[in-house]
Amino acid sequence: MSIDKGLVLGIDLGANSLGTALINWSTQEVVFTGVRIFKAGVDKLDESKEASRAVERRTSRLMRRQTDRRRRRQAKIYGLLQRGGMLPAGERGGAEFQVLDRALTAKFGYAEKMPYRLRAMALDSKLEPMEIGRALYHLAQRRGFQSNRKAGVKADEDKGKVKSGIGELAAKMAATGARTVGEYFGLHVDPKEERIRSRYTHRSMYEKEFDAIWAAQSDYWPMLLAEPLRKELRQAYFHQRPLRDQSDKVGRCDLEAGEKRAPMGLLEVQRFRFFSAANNLRLIDTSGNEFGLAAEQRSVLLAMSLQGEKLELSKIKKKLKLADGIAFTIERGGEKNLPGNPTAARMGKAMGRDWTDRDMATQAEMVRFLLAQAGTDEEAAAELRASFGLDEATAKAAAEVPLPEGYYSVSLAVIRKLMPLLESGMTYAEARAQIYGAVRQTEPVALLPGLDDELVKSAVGDIRNPIVLRALSEFRKTVNAIVRKYGKPDFIHIELARDIRRGVEERSRLGQKNREREGERAKAAEALSAHLGRPADHISRRDIEKYLLWQECGFQCPYSGRQISIGALFGDNAFFHVEHIVPFSLSLDDSFDNKTLCYHELNSVKRDRTPWEAFGATGDWEAMIERVKKWDKPRKMRRFTMTETEKATMLEEFSTKQLNDTRYASRLAAQYAGLLYGGTSDAEGTKRVYTCSGPITAYLRREWDLERILNPSGPGKSRDDHRHHAVDAVAIAMCSQGMVQRLSEAAGRAMVAGRRRFGVLEQPWLGFREQVAEKVLATAVSLKPEYKLQGAMHDQTLYGRPRKGGAGKTFVHVRKPVTGAKPEEIVDRRVREAVIAKIAEVGSAKKLEGNWPVLVQKGGKAIPIRRVRVRVVGNPVGLGKGAKVRWVLPNSTHHVEVVRNESGKKVKFDHYAVTTIEALRRKVEGTPIVRREFGERETFICTLRAGDVLEARKEGGELALWLVRTVRSLGSMELNLLSDARVKGDIADDKSTGLWQPTVNSAFGAGARKVTVSHLGEVLASHD
Repeated sequence: MSIDKGLVLGIDLGANSLGTALINWSTQEVVFTGVRIFKAGVDKLDESKEASRAVERRTSRLMRRQTDRRRRRQAKIYGLLQRGGMLPAGERGGAEFQVLDRALTAKFGYAEKMPYRLRAMALDSKLEPMEIGRALYHLAQRRGFQSNRKAGVKADEDKGKVKSGIGELAAKMAATGARTVGEYFGLHVDPKEERIRSRYTHRSMYEKEFDAIWAAQSDYWPMLLAEPLRKELRQAYFHQRPLRDQSDKVGRCDLEAGEKRAPMGLLEVQRFRFFSAANNLRLIDTSGNEFGLAAEQRSVLLAMSLQGEKLELSKIKKKLKLADGIAFTIERGGEKNLPGNPTAARMGKAMGRDWTDRDMATQAEMVRFLLAQAGTDEEAAAELRASFGLDEATAKAAAEVPLPEGYYSVSLAVIRKLMPLLESGMTYAEARAQIYGAVRQTEPVALLPGLDDELVKSAVGDIRNPIVLRALSEFRKTVNAIVRKYGKPDFIHIELARDIRRGVEERSRLGQKNREREGERAKAAEALSAHLGRPADHISRRDIEKYLLWQECGFQCPYSGRQISIGALFGDNAFFHVEHIVPFSLSLDDSFDNKTLCYHELNSVKRDRTPWEAFGATGDWEAMIERVKKWDKPRKMRRFTMTETEKATMLEEFSTKQLNDTRYASRLAAQYAGLLYGGTSDAEGTKRVYTCSGPITAYLRREWDLERILNPSGPGKSRDDHRHHAVDAVAIAMCSQGMVQRLSEAAGRAMVAGRRRFGVLEQPWLGFREQVAEKVLATAVSLKPEYKLQGAMHDQTLYGRPRKGGAGKTFVHVRKPVTGAKPEEIVDRRVREAVIAKIAEVGSAKKLEGNWPVLVQKGGKAIPIRRVRVRVVGNPVGLGKGAKVRWVLPNSTHHVEVVRNESGKKVKFDHYAVTTIEALRRKVEGTPIVRREFGERETFICTLRAGDVLEARKEGGELALWLVRTVRSLGSMELNLLSDARVKGDIADDKSTGLWQPTVNSAFGAGARKVTVSHLGEVLASHD
C-alpha cells in the first residue's frame, strides 16, 4: 500500500500536549483534528521545574515522618524513665516536669545549660534518680548523624559537610580533654559567646555517652539501673529501622525477559558503557572525510578509560597524537567529553595501590559488595576489613565512596553476551543485532494496552521517566478513542516535541549552547545597529545571520577570494549573497551549516549545483578549498567537497531521515503504536509507523498557508492557541516520502517563481486548506482533569490560638523575622515602638539585618529584636485534639458547590466553598466529599474548581468553552477561552479575548453549564 493512500493518523506528541489529525488520502478528506492538554495552562515543559511535583511533597512528608518518629521515640524513653522512677509522673514536658527543671536549676544553677552540666557531672559524681533521669532524657533529644550507603548523591554531598563538622567537634573535644559531648558543652562552651546547638554530631558520640553515664551511675544505683532497663532504653535510643527494599522498583531489561536492569555502579556496566561510546567514535578531517579509529588508537583509548570519571576529548586527541584539523564527529554537536569509569576512578582515588594492585575479578566483587550494602559506612568498613583484608583507614575510605546511582538500560546477562563483541570493535547496535536479531513481531492488538501490560513491557521495556509515562498514557487513550470511532489507521506518523525527545542532561547542554548562540547574535545585532543606524531590536534575523557568516569566512568570499567589506555586504546594492552550499532544492537544508557568502556573479554561475559540480574542474578549485579549510568547519568542508556519489547518498539519507527519528522517546512511541500492527512494520513487511523529524512539517505548514488559520495577521506560527497542535498534526500526517519529493521539486522552482525558498507547492487536493481550517477552528480542546485530593491543605505555618478582634474579625499570632514583618502588625507595644523607631533611623525594614532594634530590660540589658510576634487576620482551623491542637490557616479552596436557590422572588445561584482541609476531613470520616443535599428550595447543580470547563456566553457573545482558572470562596471566578494557550499575565492584557471574571451567580444565571471534553473533542454535559 502506498503511504499516500489510505487512512493516516498524524500525532504531534509533547511533554504536556497531544495534537492529532486523521487524514483519508483515498477520499481526500480531513476526517478529524483534536488537541489534548495534559495540564491546565501548560503548553511547554518548564525546565526550571524539571523535578517531579512529587519531590516537594515527598520531602515534606519525610520531614513530618522524622518529626513524628522523634516525638514517639522521646515519648517512649520518657515513659521508660518514668517507670524506672527517674522522671516525675504526668505528661511529657508537663507541669511536673517543669517543676523538676526549676528545682534542678535552683540547685545547680547554669539555667542555659543545666542539662549539659548534669550530663557532665554524671560521669564522675553520684546523682539522684531524678537527676539521672533528667540527664538521660536530655540525651534522647537528639542522637547524631549516622551514615546510610543508600542515601543518594545529594546526601553524599551533604555528608562531606556533616563529617567535616563532626571532625571539627571531635578535635575540639580532644583539645579540651572532654570525654563526651555533654561534658564538652557543659564545661567548655559558654552559650552567651558560642551557640551549643546547630553542631554536627555523630551517633557514636551519643552511644558512648549513654554507656559512660550508665556505667558510672550503676555503681551507685545497681538496682535502679538494672541490665534489662539498660537494654530496653538503649534499643529505644539508637535503634534505626532498615531501609525498605526497593528491588521491585528496578526496571526490566529491554532484551532479556525476566532480567532486571544492571546497577550503574558495577564495573562491568561502566566498562560496557565506555566500549559502547568508544566504538561509535568517528574522526573527521578538514576535508570532511569521516573514518574510524585505528587498532593502535583504540588500544590507547581503552587504556585511558580507567583514568577518570570522564575523558576530555581534547586530551584524548593529544594522547592519540592526531594531526591538526582532525576532530571527533561528536564534537560537532558540542560534546566535550567521553564517559570514563567513575566507579574505578573513585575507588582508585580512595584506596590507592590497594585497589590498583587487585585483579579485575576482586575489584568487581568489592564493588558488588558495596552496592549491596544498605547499612552504615561503619558496618561496610568492618565487612571490608573482614572479607578483603583491608586496613582500617583504607576500609573506611572505600566504604565512604559514593558509587554511581541508577540502573543501565539492560541487564548483566545482556552485557556479558555483548561484551566480547564490543571488545572486538563492534558497535552496540551491531552486537545487539547479531545476538538478539531484529525487533520481534507480535500479534496485532485491537487497542493499545496499558503501559503496565506485559506485552507493552516486552515491546518497549519498563518505562520510568515520568514525563514520557504521562505523555504515552494520554497517547494511548487518544489513539484508542480514534480507533474505536474511525477504525485502525493504515499508517501512523509521530513527531515528538524537543522537550520530550531529550533527557535532562541533553536539554541542559543544548540550553547552554543556545544561550551562547543568543549571545553571539546579540553582539552581531549591536554591531549592525551601529552600522545600519537602526536599533538592535530592529535588526532582522537574516541580517544577523549574514553578519555571522561574514565573520566565519574571515571577511573573504570563499568562491572568489574577494575581501568583503561591510558596505558591500549590506544595503540595496550588496555584492555578496547568502547561498546554500548544497542547493536547498536538493537538500531542503536551511541550517547555518549549509550556508556561506558568495560574490553575486559566481552565485549566478553556481545556481543549483554543489561547489564541486560548479567549480571542481576549474583552476580556482584548490584555492577555494584552502580558504574553506581555514574556517575549521568540518561540516561545511564536507558539503563543499561533496562528489556526485556522496550527493546521491546524502540525499537518500535525508529523505529517509525525515520519516525515521531514532531517538529514545521517539522509538518508544513508535514501538508502542506499532503494537496495533504487530510491530512498526506489519507481518508483510509494510512500514506502518513513522517517526517524523526535521523541518519538513514546518515547510508544509507555511507553503500551504496553514499557519494563518490561527494567526491571520502572521507571519509565522502562533503558540497562543492550543489548536496549533492540531495544525502541526495535519502537516505531520501529510509528511510522506512522496511529499518530501514534491517539496524538493518546489524548491527547485523557487528561482523561476521569484520566491526565496520554494516555488508554488500545490495543495494535496482541491479545498484542502479550507477543510483543515474548518476542522481546526471547530476543534474543542480536551483537557486532562486534575481531580485528585492532593496538594497543600494549609499554610506551612503553625499559628497561636485564634482571638476575636474588632468588627467581628478573627486573628491569630505568629512569629516572623523582623525584616519581613509589618511594624503595625506587631503585637507587643514596646517591641512595635522599638522597631518603628529603628526603621525610621535606618530607612527600611530590610536594613535591620545586623543592625537590630533592641529592647532594654529593667536591669539595663539590651536584647536584640530579631523575630517578632505579629497579628494575622484569618479563620484558622484546629488540627489535633486537646493540648496538642495546632492552628493553621487554610490556603486553598478544593471546590465550590453550586446550587440553584428558588427561595426568593428571583432564582439565583449560590455557592458553598469547601477548603482542601474540609474535603480531606470528609474523606477521612467516610462522608461524600461533594455535598449534594441542601435546603428545601436549593438544588445541587455542579461543583467547580480550577481546571473545569464551562460552556457559556460572555456578555451576550457566542457560546464558547471557558477554562476555569480560579474559583474563589467568595464566588468570583477567572475564566479564559479553553483554546487560549497564553499565560495569565498575557491573557489579562488582551481586552478582546482576555480573562472573563464573572461570579458564579452571573455566569450560571446567564445559562452557563459545566461540561467535559472527551479525547475526541466531543463536548459532553458534566454529570456531577
